Amino acid sequence: MVLVRFFSLLLDIAEIHDGDVIKFAGDALLLLWPKSRKNALLATKAALEAAALEMRDFSDIPELHDVDICLTLKVGIGIGKTFAIQVGSFEGRKEFLIAGPSLQDMANAIDVAPASSVIISADVWEYLSSKHSDIFVTKELPSGNYQVERMMPVDVTDMLAKSVPRYDLNEQSIEYLAGFIPKIIRDRLLAGVIPSHLSEIRKVTVVFIGLDIDSNRREVAQTLQSSMAHTVQVLERYGGSMRQFLVDDKGTVIIAVFGLLASEEDPARAVKSAQELYIYHESKGIKISIGIATGRAYCGMIGASTRGEYAIVGDTVNLSARLMGYAAKEFKFQLEKLLEKRRKPNMSLSSSMQMNSPYSPDALQRMEKAILVDEETHKGAITASEFIRLDPIILKGKSHPVIVYSPVKKSLQGRRLQRQHSYSKKLVGREKEQEIFKEIVDEMQKEGRSFHGKLLVLHGQPGSGKSLLINKFSLDCRRAGHVIKVRGSSIDSNSPYYIISQLVLKICELNTSRGFNLKDELVKFLTTSCQLESDREEKVCEESFTELFPLLNDILPLGFEETETTRNMERSIRKEKTHELLLKLFMRAIHNRSEPLFIVVEDYHWSDPIGASFLTKFAKLLPTIPVLMAVTSRIIFPQDPLHFHFSNLQNLSHCQDFILGTMADLEIADIASRTLGGEMSDELAGWIGHS
Repeated sequence: MVLVRFFSLLLDIAEIHDGDVIKFAGDALLLLWPKSRKNALLATKAALEAAALEMRDFSDIPELHDVDICLTLKVGIGIGKTFAIQVGSFEGRKEFLIAGPSLQDMANAIDVAPASSVIISADVWEYLSSKHSDIFVTKELPSGNYQVERMMPVDVTDMLAKSVPRYDLNEQSIEYLAGFIPKIIRDRLLAGVIPSHLSEIRKVTVVFIGLDIDSNRREVAQTLQSSMAHTVQVLERYGGSMRQFLVDDKGTVIIAVFGLLASEEDPARAVKSAQELYIYHESKGIKISIGIATGRAYCGMIGASTRGEYAIVGDTVNLSARLMGYAAKEFKFQLEKLLEKRRKPNMSLSSSMQMNSPYSPDALQRMEKAILVDEETHKGAITASEFIRLDPIILKGKSHPVIVYSPVKKSLQGRRLQRQHSYSKKLVGREKEQEIFKEIVDEMQKEGRSFHGKLLVLHGQPGSGKSLLINKFSLDCRRAGHVIKVRGSSIDSNSPYYIISQLVLKICELNTSRGFNLKDELVKFLTTSCQLESDREEKVCEESFTELFPLLNDILPLGFEETETTRNMERSIRKEKTHELLLKLFMRAIHNRSEPLFIVVEDYHWSDPIGASFLTKFAKLLPTIPVLMAVTSRIIFPQDPLHFHFSNLQNLSHCQDFILGTMADLEIADIASRTLGGEMSDELAGWIGHS
């Protein structure tokens, strides 16, 4: 709250001197004046008054009274061409930012600024000194910049604007400007929440993304626009919000936050989104560095009634920014040290660098070389991603070394590092279901390739035994055919085709090992399918389907170049053609197998709607192919977007629907006795079953 109140004092100074606040950048302000000698003078005077706040007595301000805290302030002033850029979509999230040589000039000044100082660039001093050198006391620095030590009293009344224009906004303008506010906060405001009531201290995961983009060129606008659009898309898919997109002394930076709608998976979602953004920007030739930190922060309004923003402020934000900076510069040296130790067989790694059994031998090579996370983020994301612990690092503003981790590149197989069920435990109850499953396995084994496919749907509350039952069934099916298992993920529930991407890899048996090119593997599969296919009219690689291969980029990172056919496809047509192509691939892969196939889709309730739609289309074809498919899910209620697709599965004529309800009292007593190692009364078992 001290910093929030301090901001309001800075805003007062800026407004008095005709400065325009462009951004609240963490614990900093970015201000702009149109280029003129008058405004250069006003900006420097405002900077000196702001710096003087350090020595002011704040006893007259209730919020700062009796606060034992020391605030330091430094100011950098640059001058030059400035580009005003708006990025984002007309209907969606937008950002206004400034870029150009003036920002670089400012960054060069503030980089050398010690605490409690005002530094102006050489260009600013040259501009001022031609007319106002007699009113400033300055000291030239080795960097070529100038430190302004004091300014003679000067009356600037005639220099100030006579009035500040006020604008009456109509409904259309308000709707447009709402796009500059994060959607989660916008929804709260529309629900009637008073802005001052948005302020709170809450646990969040903050992501700082540094982009190596030359912002001194006018042509940078398109690059920034593309980056903004993709970043917003990825963040929204994983439940995050873009806090800010800005160009400042740290370069081109995107700040994202997870946790404005609290979820225990926020750290994991943040890491996943960071990995996707890393891959995207690297593919565009843009160097990227990312820092992620988790902890408590102030989330709320900063500024004043005339100019304010919803911001995230606190040590967690600062740590995230420091990690981003370290990843961009010093981290590569630590990585080289790790790799060097790995190459020397006689040199042991320190305990923090040990490649323990959960890591594959090439984990260091697969490490995301520009993503660093703090220990709190690691704790929250360990079930969803692999990490390598690095040597503790020294960061500015931290009294002790900081423990950091780097995530390993995510697996194409979509594997989650979650606690596995103990399937060695005896399955209790569910005799009826087990008997039906046994009959199906016998039928598969007897008929072989002549088996007519079926669909099994198992749904019930968490803990009803779906996983134990389906895993026992899978083991039995191995004697009748090949088993493929895929699983939905709560973290990736908004990722289109997440489950389907796993199916493509496994049904088509694509090699995802390091050193294999996924695109080449798919082309190899298609070529082999063509050679084995006798009916030439059904060839999967006929020219019309070859033209559609870029559609598979929506499923996996294949890198097919868009064709004339796919480049301008409407969204609905693209979806239908993608499904047609996927079905073609699946049918080819299945027909080329020598035995029946058993496909298990676990945690269907975490499917995305577009993937669920395709799964229904595939399920309709089961009676014509030797494939048994089982789908497990929690109860899906009518208001859930997946309910429509799930109902379509259940209504198929070849679907057998199993609702796993409450177990019998004796079965509950049996499970409890095995777990607790003692006998349980029927009365207590009945109470547990009905509670």
